[in-house]
Amino acid sequence: RCQSCGTMSNLEVHHKEFRSHSGDDCESNLVTLCATCHAGVHRS
Repeated sequence: RCQSCGTMSNLEVHHKEFRSHSGDDCESNLVTLCATCHAGVHRS
């Protein structure tokens, strides 16, 4: 489920702290977002 809008389709995993900024793949650094919300996070 998208943690932003609640949809159940087109899900992707987003790193809260980007891997390029030393973020890792631990569960606490990951959030599930749909493709639309994920794109929105990266645009802002």
